[in-house]
Order: sequence, then structure tokens, then C-alpha cells
Amino acid sequence: MLYSKKSIDSRPKSAIFKELEEIEPEDLFSLGKSYYYAQQFDRACWCLEKASDKSKNEELFLQSQLYLGRLFKRMAEWLKAEKVWLRVLQDYSRFSLEPYLELAKFYEHRARDYSRALALVEKAIDNLSASINKQVNYGLEQSLNYRKQRLLRKLGRRA
Repeated sequence: MLYSKKSIDSRPKSAIFKELEEIEPEDLFSLGKSYYYAQQFDRACWCLEKASDKSKNEELFLQSQLYLGRLFKRMAEWLKAEKVWLRVLQDYSRFSLEPYLELAKFYEHRARDYSRALALVEKAIDNLSASINKQVNYGLEQSLNYRKQRLLRKLGRRA
């Protein structure tokens, strides 16, 4: 053990956070995940945001952002979750299904913006269809097509 509990508690919080600032992004991400699963969401959020901001690795950025989105969703912080998912779509160069799907769910069920939800589902289907691994994507594509049909019904349109 590096520090005794007493020595940690006696240090000012600013000193503790300064030490945390020096941790590598990969370690911050791991720490953030641990806090997430321990339901210490404030700490998880801080670590995941720092990991995402400090990371030069695109995959670590993506994973940090996805965990942040899940965290905000779990806390019912819908606008923060939306902001995170939109950031992934904007800043991550490759296709990742999760932000499309989560945003579509948010726009359909929370914001009741069916047109926006439909546009995201259609983009997800297009990107998924272009994917190499058709067998793995088949179930996902069926699920997305079901969502698309439901959104079209809500909008009063036909496919």
C-alpha cells in the first residue's frame, strides 16, 4: 500500500487531484471503469473525462466516451449523455454503432424527435451494411430495421 488511509485523508484534496492529473490516460480509464462498476459515478466521470481529454489514442477516446455516455444514461442525465454521444459521432473517425443506437433511443423515447431518431437509425443501417462481418451484423441489422419501421409508423410514413 502506497499510502495509509490516514496520510491520504490528511492531504488537501487539491494535492490528491494533482497526483491524479499525472496518471496516464489508460490508467485513468481503468480507474474510471472501476469507479463506474462500484457506482461511484462522480469519481468515474472525472477519471473518464480526463482519460478522454488526455488520450492521443483514438480507441481509448472512444471507450472513455462510451463509458461516459453509459454513466450519464444510468444517472438519467440525458442531455449530458446526448452531448457525449454526439461528440463521438463528430470526433471519432470510424463507425461505432453504440452512439447511433443510443442517440436514436434518446430521440425516440425521451426527446420524441422521431425524424432525428430515424435519420440516425438509417445511418447506422447503412454503416452496418457496409461492414465486412455480415453474420455478426445480421441480428443487429434486423433490430435496427425493426426500430426503423416503428419510427416510420410513428411518423405516419411507409418504407
